[in-house]
Amino acid sequence: MIQKIRNVKKYYSKLFKSLGLNVFICMHYLIYKITNKLNGKIYVGKHKTENENDEYFGSGLLLERAITKYGKDNFSKEIVYRANSLEDMNKMETDIVDEDFVARSDTYNLKIGGDGGWDYILKNRLWLTDKWYESMKNNWKCGREKLETLMEDEEFRNQFSKKVSDGLKLFHVNNQNSFKGRKHTDESKNKMRSAKTGKCDGPSNNMFGRMWINDGLKSITIKKTEQIPEGFKKGRLPKMLS
Repeated sequence: MIQKIRNVKKYYSKLFKSLGLNVFICMHYLIYKITNKLNGKIYVGKHKTENENDEYFGSGLLLERAITKYGKDNFSKEIVYRANSLEDMNKMETDIVDEDFVARSDTYNLKIGGDGGWDYILKNRLWLTDKWYESMKNNWKCGREKLETLMEDEEFRNQFSKKVSDGLKLFHVNNQNSFKGRKHTDESKNKMRSAKTGKCDGPSNNMFGRMWINDGLKSITIKKTEQIPEGFKKGRLPKMLS
């Protein structure tokens, strides 16, 4: 009998929902916790849903990357609090996911709960923190490794090269150099040559005795006599990536 009542309720719930009515629709306001079974790191979030057993599995940036890396099977989800309203749910998330919680190294949360949002990240310059930096570093590394794997395929490599070439040609068409079609006079060449003479030679050059290295996310300079730090290699990243 109970099952029949549930089926009837479910039927009319769908019917009224299709008509834009909220009759019979029971909304759940949930606070959930997702745990990485391999390293114990956790993510706490909120979820408003009609079906408490839906397949929603969080939407945090670091959490999504971790799931991609370790696999969904290595994560567990549990409901830690059932709120009575949207306001109650937001307040509970605010109480749990505060600044201390976000600052912890064993959490995937990047922003405070409730209505913290990206304003909190921008206000507190969280992209400068080690937590944010490591996330971006790993993301760039994964993307680079994937591209290197794809480039092993000759057909993909040719298509990729053509797209890059066509994109650069289009950029130069839309961003014409103001000096295009003109030439420097001999007098101008001599003036530029005289202005630079001696300023970029030997110790006068700010890169004298130094070299560029990068870790795939940022570029720095070190003395040529110094040992290259672990995780770095010679070379400078394009400015748009560093």
